[in-house]
Amino acid sequence: MSTSTIDGLLRRWRGLERHHGFSTTKPGTLLKNAIPIKTFSEWTDSKPGFMEVDLVAHCGDNAGGFYLNTLSAVDVATGWYEPVVIWGKDRKG
Repeated sequence: MSTSTIDGLLRRWRGLERHHGFSTTKPGTLLKNAIPIKTFSEWTDSKPGFMEVDLVAHCGDNAGGFYLNTLSAVDVATGWYEPVVIWGKDRKG
C-alpha cells in the first residue's frame, strides 16, 4: 500500500484536509472575449514576446488585510521569467 493511499484512508481520523488554495480574483467578462488565449497545444509559432501572466497572492489561508502579490510573466519561447512585486491591490499600493 502506498503512502498516499494510507493518507487517504486515515484522513478523517487525522483531521487532514487537502488544501487546494483559493483565488483572490474574480473572472471578468468584459475582456474575456477580447483577449486571445492559447493552450500549450496551440503554440505553433515560438516567437519571443508571447507571454503567460499570472497574479499570485502571498496571503496564506486568509485574504483579509494587507498582503503582497507577485505579477509573474513568462515568455513562452525563451522561458524568460520576470516577477514584479505588487504592494497590495489598493490604489495607494
